[in-house]
Amino acid sequence: MHRGQNRNLIEGVCALYLPPGAIVADVTYGKGNFWRNVDTSRFTLLASDIAPRDTQTRAFDCRCLPYCSNSIDVVVLDPPYVHNPGDHITDGSYANAATTAGLYHRDIIELYRYAMKEARRVLRPGGQLWVKCKDEVESNRQCWSHIELFDLAKDLGFFGQDLFVLVTKGPHPGRWQKGQRHAH
Repeated sequence: MHRGQNRNLIEGVCALYLPPGAIVADVTYGKGNFWRNVDTSRFTLLASDIAPRDTQTRAFDCRCLPYCSNSIDVVVLDPPYVHNPGDHITDGSYANAATTAGLYHRDIIELYRYAMKEARRVLRPGGQLWVKCKDEVESNRQCWSHIELFDLAKDLGFFGQDLFVLVTKGPHPGRWQKGQRHAH
């Protein structure tokens, strides 16, 4: 278990699993928060996102990448993982209109499925897929995304090497705190 922020967690994961000179495709780069504490000069970072937020990030859908088969050492996958059939509190922060508008939990899992399948294609033999997800509640039903995604990954030929649980500092902000029925 790790307490803190994504950038600290990824810094530690890179120290454990990222060899110098690796080619890393962060195919859901967003604002690049993962990499803020990482010395990216040790490897090649290919930043892409379906809704790029800066001029260094290329516009690619994580389900259809332009990379050659067997050409990438590590694929980092962190798509929006909160279902969004209507307005959502995170809309402004995560470009949800371009990514998850109108999607339910099962649709988000399918997004991961297609992205993991594409990651399998571009990864070199022995390559690594780093997947970030978040369990969620949909219609008062707990959805254990991490288990669903682990099973999907196994079906695609991946195997689990490690699991990191990130615990944020302080209470989880949001309008759902009153009358909350599930842990966040």
